Amino acid sequence: MIDLDDRLKWIDPEGVRILYMDYSNLKSSTAMIQLLKAGFEQVEKEQGSLRWLANFTKCSVSYTFAQAALKADPNMAHKIECSAIYGASGISRMIANAFFEAKLHGKVFNHREEALAFLTGK
Repeated sequence: MIDLDDRLKWIDPEGVRILYMDYSNLKSSTAMIQLLKAGFEQVEKEQGSLRWLANFTKCSVSYTFAQAALKADPNMAHKIECSAIYGASGISRMIANAFFEAKLHGKVFNHREEALAFLTGK
């Protein structure tokens, strides 16, 4: 189990409310799926659309996690106005590209600053 308070929170850069998920340094598929499901629960609770940011720096994206992400409720996607991730590399970046572009109207960036600029329109 992971401490979700440290890894799932709302941030407000430039006055734009964004759901932030921090996968950094996670190596366990179980922990990553726990965070993913908690994020989906937050999305479902929201009234209206939202923006989503995820940090994938130095985490290990497994096949199990990728399958869990791709099985996300298709009705959830309409609530995601736009999304961004940063820090993913190698196979993690390829999986992220497929998931975020196909399901969550998103883009993959190298750095947090680039991702926030995209999400805030700055």
